[in-house]
Amino acid sequence: MFDRSGRTAQLRLLWVASFAIPAALQLSLAMIWSESGIQGSATLLFVIVLIAASLCAVASGMVINRAKRTNEAELGYLGLFFLTVSVLPLIHGILTPGVIFDDPAPAAAAAFWSVPVAVVVAVPSLLMRSELGLRIDRQWWRWVLNCMLVVVTLGGLFIAAPSFIPAPTPDALSTRAIAVAGFVGCVMLSKRHLDLAVIAQNQGPLAISFAYGLVGSSALMWFGSAPFSTGFWVAHILDITGVFLGSIGALIVYRRTDHVRPFIAPVLVVDPRSALEVGLEPAVHEFIAQLEAKDPITRDHVLRTTELAMRVGRKMALDPTMLRELGLAAMLHDIGKLLIPDAILNKPSALSDEEYRVVQRHAQYGAEIVEESEVLASIGPAIRAHHEHIDGSGYPNGLIGTQIPIIARVVSACDAYDAIANTRQYRKGASVETALGILEQHAGSQWDRRVVELLALTVRSSPPSKMPEHLDMVGRIGCDCIPKNAAA
Repeated sequence: MFDRSGRTAQLRLLWVASFAIPAALQLSLAMIWSESGIQGSATLLFVIVLIAASLCAVASGMVINRAKRTNEAELGYLGLFFLTVSVLPLIHGILTPGVIFDDPAPAAAAAFWSVPVAVVVAVPSLLMRSELGLRIDRQWWRWVLNCMLVVVTLGGLFIAAPSFIPAPTPDALSTRAIAVAGFVGCVMLSKRHLDLAVIAQNQGPLAISFAYGLVGSSALMWFGSAPFSTGFWVAHILDITGVFLGSIGALIVYRRTDHVRPFIAPVLVVDPRSALEVGLEPAVHEFIAQLEAKDPITRDHVLRTTELAMRVGRKMALDPTMLRELGLAAMLHDIGKLLIPDAILNKPSALSDEEYRVVQRHAQYGAEIVEESEVLASIGPAIRAHHEHIDGSGYPNGLIGTQIPIIARVVSACDAYDAIANTRQYRKGASVETALGILEQHAGSQWDRRVVELLALTVRSSPPSKMPEHLDMVGRIGCDCIPKNAAA
């Protein structure tokens, strides 16, 4: 069986190593051997930085260009970060004292501020769980253009008005504090892509995660490395390598997943702009295709429920693994209806007591179906429990309170909201406030009170669409299955 926990531990270990090792190397060279290993010259620095930083700027510019063409905000923020740590170091190279200019302060200032400024311009990536982050995303291209203008203006100020922006003071507490802040910001950005790797159970996004760690580690040079010391050169190498790895890695990873992009957003609708290597299992595509062939209304219902559940999961700050399982559980929560007779499932009027008991079996059927798959078995308990009630009056096992898995509690509330708010075979959908009012009335008895609160907050701030465009092709293309009727 697939060892998801072992794989996750391996990914986390690789991630820690990706910034811990270069950070330890940079700190040791800066603080212990800061005056040793003096080598090279101003001219060598000038040539190396100009060539390397120019190439880095081109590579990061390619990332931004692709982001604009494909309308991918996360990719735009990523490219903006690496462009910043290319342009400002390029200014640092131009200002190398002893070549064209003589004052060392502007060159030091351009290098010193590059990482902190890069973290600031990439801050929307760190706000992904907030409403502010979502608002920025709606106009992400304007954010990128404005930040690019700011970075270019800063570069010009370093050259034209060098005293306007303070240079770092050696051994000053403020210098080290800003350097550490830049490093921590890079680690946080790196963690974003670790989360994607964990959700995907794939090492692809780690290349970008490593890149952030390398760039962040270069900021620790300001703990003491003298010009042209070993630590000084290592900082330049870390920065250049990080930009190339991040830019080229992003282009490769994003391009390689173009064909799955229409399907991965539902699982990460919390952050569809950055869903890289996630994808959906072929079995999921087949299940959704079969569900559409049997009952298109239920197919649309589960996809809308998926989007809403992931938005609520974001507000609950669920960890990446749970977000993935929540998305899959929401998408497949009604898959047991494949085994419910069409005559009952599509009945245009209210069900009889016996028919309702037949429909109730779908929760158990669904759990049994996914538990036959090694990669989907973990969501079986949530599917089985998505009609359990907090007060124990639900089915199939009469679970109470926290006996119901948290994923099932989220799916249950989102399932109910969508069922009430949208037209079914036997009735018209209710208004947003009517649907929320029913959930709030029964919060604490039928549904989890906290989940209902967050669901209401989510819906009132941005009501779900009838069928989000990015969900519409799920189960329709990209799988080798032929939809079939699986009715009992």
